[in-house]
Amino acid sequence: MGICKTFDPYPKSSREEFFDNEEVLDNVEKLLEGKFWPLIIGPKRTGKTSILKIVSKELNGVYVDATGINSLRTLANELVDSLSFRVLVDLRILKVEVTKRPVKGLQTILSKLGGWIILIDEVQNIVSPWFISFLSSAYGSLCTCC
Repeated sequence: MGICKTFDPYPKSSREEFFDNEEVLDNVEKLLEGKFWPLIIGPKRTGKTSILKIVSKELNGVYVDATGINSLRTLANELVDSLSFRVLVDLRILKVEVTKRPVKGLQTILSKLGGWIILIDEVQNIVSPWFISFLSSAYGSLCTCC
């Protein structure tokens, strides 16, 4: 007799909890490992956040929830906070740089991360006019070094 799993509407953080979605997780991981930047879109409560959390955990990436982020400065601060126990850099210096020059601060953070993967949930909340330019620059530097 099989086990009946009840539906839980909250985001999952492990593959075991996110049953019957192995193929989706595997495909996203393959894209990221191939240096692609997948965009995961869909209606609310369909598993987008769960995908990001699980993939972040499995690939040792950095998960950022951009729900309350509305500027590059806030994004950079959130990234610095997320990295505080994982990266051997002087985060105080990064905090100062982020405060004074957010775009330069984000570029510095990305250069320190090397091949780490950053997964941003609710990215539509970042309404900075510089965000698209920043992403373009980051993607360009990724493509030139690989």
